[in-house]
Amino acid sequence: MPRVHPDSPTETKVYIRNLSFHYDRSDSPVLQKLCMKIDRGEYLGLLGANGSGKSTLLSCINGLLTPPSGTVQIFDRSGRSFDPAQPADLERIRRITGTLMQNPDDQIVGTTVEDDVGFGPQNLELDEQKIQQRVDHALALVQLESFKNRAPHQLSGGERQRLALAGVLALESDCLLLDEALSMIDPAHRSDFLDILDRLNSAGTTIIHATHSLEEAFRCQRCIVLERGQVLFDGTPAQLITNPDLEQWAFSIPESIKTIRLIKKQFPDREIHSLNPEEIAKVGGKLFRSRRDQPGSGTKNDAFPPASKACGFSVTPLAPSVSFAKVSYHYPESEAGLSAINVAIPAGSSVALIGPSGSGKSTFLYHINALLLPSSGVVQVNAQATTDKNVPLFRIRRGAALAIQQPERALCEYYVADDVALGPRGVGIRGEALKECVRSAMEACGLPFDEFADRPTAALSGGEKRKVALAGALALKSRILLLDEPTSALDGRSSVQILRLIQAQCATGQTIIATTHDIEFATHFDFIGVLDRGRLLAFGSPESVFGDSAWDLELPWTVAAARAAGLAAVPLSAEALLAAFSDQEIPEFSLSEAKNFQNVPVEVITKIRRKTGLEWFHTSRFGAFQPGDSVFHRFSPGKKLGFLLLCATIALMLPWPAATFGCTAGILLAGIFAAKVPGCRLIRPLITAAPFLGILVLFQALFSWAGDNSRILCTVWRFSLTETELLHSLSLIGRFFALATLLSLYTAVTTLHESLHAVQTSLKIFSRFGIPVRDISLALGIAFRFVPVLIEEAANIVSAHLSRGINRSRLRSALSLIIPLFIRSLERSVRLTNAILLRLYRTGK
Repeated sequence: MPRVHPDSPTETKVYIRNLSFHYDRSDSPVLQKLCMKIDRGEYLGLLGANGSGKSTLLSCINGLLTPPSGTVQIFDRSGRSFDPAQPADLERIRRITGTLMQNPDDQIVGTTVEDDVGFGPQNLELDEQKIQQRVDHALALVQLESFKNRAPHQLSGGERQRLALAGVLALESDCLLLDEALSMIDPAHRSDFLDILDRLNSAGTTIIHATHSLEEAFRCQRCIVLERGQVLFDGTPAQLITNPDLEQWAFSIPESIKTIRLIKKQFPDREIHSLNPEEIAKVGGKLFRSRRDQPGSGTKNDAFPPASKACGFSVTPLAPSVSFAKVSYHYPESEAGLSAINVAIPAGSSVALIGPSGSGKSTFLYHINALLLPSSGVVQVNAQATTDKNVPLFRIRRGAALAIQQPERALCEYYVADDVALGPRGVGIRGEALKECVRSAMEACGLPFDEFADRPTAALSGGEKRKVALAGALALKSRILLLDEPTSALDGRSSVQILRLIQAQCATGQTIIATTHDIEFATHFDFIGVLDRGRLLAFGSPESVFGDSAWDLELPWTVAAARAAGLAAVPLSAEALLAAFSDQEIPEFSLSEAKNFQNVPVEVITKIRRKTGLEWFHTSRFGAFQPGDSVFHRFSPGKKLGFLLLCATIALMLPWPAATFGCTAGILLAGIFAAKVPGCRLIRPLITAAPFLGILVLFQALFSWAGDNSRILCTVWRFSLTETELLHSLSLIGRFFALATLLSLYTAVTTLHESLHAVQTSLKIFSRFGIPVRDISLALGIAFRFVPVLIEEAANIVSAHLSRGINRSRLRSALSLIIPLFIRSLERSVRLTNAILLRLYRTGK
């Protein structure tokens, strides 16, 4: 079939003509007769509401989805075109385009940060020195140099997003496809990465950036807005932000752009090409001073009414809904999650927690929901201490419902309505009352019940999944509602809807505590808490927190502009900022309200140790390397692998139970004295696996062995236990103990990178016979990575149940894991396959 070329192929990067696409099991098209041309070196902002087709369009460009033949063409530097509908062209297309997907966990492949970033360059067949240079450069760009030896599952959500960015940057592709790439990144790192994109674009890289943020889009050269799979707008950022229909296109107008629009309204001839608050401060101050100085103008500008104080709450008069008394929490083998926090949150108020990725915001919420219990100190929720053994944890959780950060991890049921009903059903609501409860929660979150009730959760967009998770927490009608990044990946209209929902719930007396990276979103809350490295630096009204220069914070845009203009006011809106420029009187706010709450006296209750239901997930150490300088640590990776295989062979060949148990004892002694690994670290896997081992032993003992004529030791009902069955069962236990202890010792003294390198080196000789050694090594690496991933997925499923106050026995909880964990494993496998393909695997020799 002849290929369709645009007028100037050497100047074109992507050419789309009459592209229509719909998913299986869906009659309505996601993209409808879409046409566009993206030039080489262009910086394009792709905008639109959730479900408008942005992610689908990017997947049609990189070939993860197969568009109709001839509708999409990608051009290389020589002007040669490639069609993602042609399998033979996919490899070249993925060399040209580097893709960053919406969820970072969908594209992390390596077992360590450094390995993951180096995966793509390795597939390009670069030499080791060049690979290391690319890895170091990419990690430096995203500021993850100090994390290069850490496993991905040990990173926070924002840190994982930066890791995924580094993996794409290391490919040094001609064209970058970014799908909500900055949705989970804190403001400081977001600004740094946008600067990186500017530099890449200046060097000639084509960038297609799908985003909901008008401020991010303003840095682009051109903006396209999609609605229901069709182009609604195509023009410059300046044309976009001044378009009168902007609010109707599901956008929330940030205060920076509101300021520009108001200035343009007052001064139509003034052109503004930057969102830099310092430049706007100069322009705005100059313009309004000149107008004020005109004869007869007076000193007031009635176009901008005075701002009013947004926060009407005081820290002390209201009874606390949540209180932290000297609370600290330490994650195993990690930095402190929380450090000596003292704070009291008034009932019926709204609190926004801000801070960089990994600062402890999510950990703070988990302590309120009692998914985590403090290492020291006391957390009180609705006047009940989470460490009080006389108070059931499920009762505390029902009073403080949690919507977790990544919504796809919280969805446990197949259909939307069933998932929202999970919490209410757990507290005994049934029939029409349950249906009405689910309906009201869904409608409040912008999910029409009749449209979404029977829709599969897996078929939802990222924003829709976030709404479902929020509806599930809202349906509990708890006294406290905890929201972890509630507006991440949501379009502007949905973000405004969530904010109105928060304000409405507060009006009913519900306490709302939310984490966010959106500083402007945080200004609408009654209080702001600033966290950094587990410490609560400040707590107070938005005006007091942002008005105090003692805190090194990312400021709201309007406050930054006011400071640049030398104003003493703390304007939190465009109208307030321009009123300040006009020298109108703005209420002054006392900065004394922003306090460091490290010494606030709160009554301390004696801590009683108890279990949350997640202890195993927090203490699991399979595959966790323990640094040291023992004899075993100093062995080469090949010798460690040889020792593992030799001992495993001996353990499997030993015929008598006493010998296998002796082998286990020998491994334990070697680990404790030669490798300096604590004995509890070595035997923990045995305790964890004991129930599963017991089931295997039971089956082996219940069913007779062929030719077994040995003496019967005992008989229970219709089943008998013979000497042979007893010996076989004991041998099985002994071998299992020996192998589990051996593997625990090996992983404690060997990094995953060393393990994979040793396997690949050992198998290298077989590559001469056509055996795919690298494929085998990659499969082993993925298997190693999948162990902590599956543990994490299981923890997420259990957390989703516990956070909604579901009270089940351990057996029922374990059984409820089976189907969701199996489905999640398949989904993660598919996404991992896509990530490997996009990172150019199998393009080498």
